[in-house]
Amino acid sequence: VTIPTTPPVTAVLGGSLTLPCLVSLAHPPPSPSTNGRRAVLSEPRVKWSVLSEGHEMEIVVARGDRVRVSEAYKDRASLLNYAYSPADLTLRIESLRQNDTGFYRCEVQQGLEDADDVVQIKVKGETQGEYLFIICFQMIRHKWIREKNIISLFNSDTKFGSLMRLLNVL
Repeated sequence: VTIPTTPPVTAVLGGSLTLPCLVSLAHPPPSPSTNGRRAVLSEPRVKWSVLSEGHEMEIVVARGDRVRVSEAYKDRASLLNYAYSPADLTLRIESLRQNDTGFYRCEVQQGLEDADDVVQIKVKGETQGEYLFIICFQMIRHKWIREKNIISLFNSDTKFGSLMRLLNVL
């Protein structure tokens, strides 16, 4: 299993990320004529996960024609070429979030064999607090709001909830 990228990979907040993962299978996938439990167990099990803030979260798991995307990545993550090539486990994540930063693991299990590779991803971009600061600065500059009201909002919280309180002050 190989992730052919040079870590750390930097991605843009709100953008998309494509992580290639290539595998050399110890045994070829079972032929369509192979039946039952033996066929299922000989198919490789593929798993992408991310280690972030001390815990590991599953992104996608696949075996054969079955692919399961975890709830946290629903409508954002997919295995681009898996349906066409079981050796190409390229992961695509859309609408990147700040908490998508972490160590991404591509893991393959086949029979009693398993292998994995890991790459570090850093999602960069303006945070919600920075957006709020820019909006507040513009409001002060144009005298739409008094500076003391802004300072009290920043002292309490710098997330988007503050923006709503700020708009209520107007």
